[in-house]
Amino acid sequence: MFRIGVNIAGDVISAAVLDEYYNLIGRGVSPSRERRNAEQLNLDMTYVINAAMADAEIDKDYILSIGVASPGTVDKESGIIEHASNFGYELVPIRDMLWKSFDKPIYFENDANCLALGEYIAGSGAKKGDSLVAVTINKGVGGGIIIDGKIMGGCNGTAGEIGHTVINVDGEQCTCGRRGCFETYASTSALIRAAKEALRDNQDSEMWLISGGNIDNVEEKTVFEALAMGDALAKKVFDKYVYNVSVGITNIVNIFQPSTLCIGGAICSLGPVFLNPIKRMVEEQRFSIHSLWQTEICITELGEDAVLIGAALLDE
Repeated sequence: MFRIGVNIAGDVISAAVLDEYYNLIGRGVSPSRERRNAEQLNLDMTYVINAAMADAEIDKDYILSIGVASPGTVDKESGIIEHASNFGYELVPIRDMLWKSFDKPIYFENDANCLALGEYIAGSGAKKGDSLVAVTINKGVGGGIIIDGKIMGGCNGTAGEIGHTVINVDGEQCTCGRRGCFETYASTSALIRAAKEALRDNQDSEMWLISGGNIDNVEEKTVFEALAMGDALAKKVFDKYVYNVSVGITNIVNIFQPSTLCIGGAICSLGPVFLNPIKRMVEEQRFSIHSLWQTEICITELGEDAVLIGAALLDE
């Protein structure tokens, strides 16, 4: 018997069939859409699930359950996306929609929690302890927390919003309404913003050439490429960004002291260039500096598949 994981992510929805050894043996991917209403969401989820089963050459009689990883705030009991501002979802009844099409147990969880669960069971946290915190760094910063082998959801299922903990009191305005949030300094959006600000005062940089002399073309990859070329301004921007990330990571380590803290997202494509200074800075800042046992900080082993694997394993 097999399980299916679904990931509602950005413009694309994906699904995969998971076997008993945590291998993804079939996949389905939706067409890209900037926005989906509830009906389009249902159609695309149904499409990718069927496509994944077809790719795995099985039908739904061999499926134990379907797990869905969703952005935003979710109600696991009712199977509803309560609110996902970046996607325009409000009170979308995911579970009911999918159950009508597949008549299988439907499980539902926030996407960052699914990433944490996937990494805990099948990735960087496997057999390394009973706790793991996952930090996802993309346009926003998310988090998932595993304590005693279980997802920590809090009283309302929204625990783990580490992106909205403050690292700079009275700092920059965050979309959540607070100022100085971790997300405003550690997201890839923050890196892009910092690069643009630096270029306004200094155009003698490879970043300017890479962006074609148009500041609107600056992306996180602009910084990455210039950094690899030894550009001084890119290094200055990146070093400040990495320091900000390390402050938030240190806070998480100090609060939870998890066995593993794994970082996922677009920034991880840099590998050791990003991870090594983060580890060094956390080692210098953490409260537990004299402790024998320390949190292992790493990049997600499962990459983008962590969310799909975690979603598929929600029935465990």
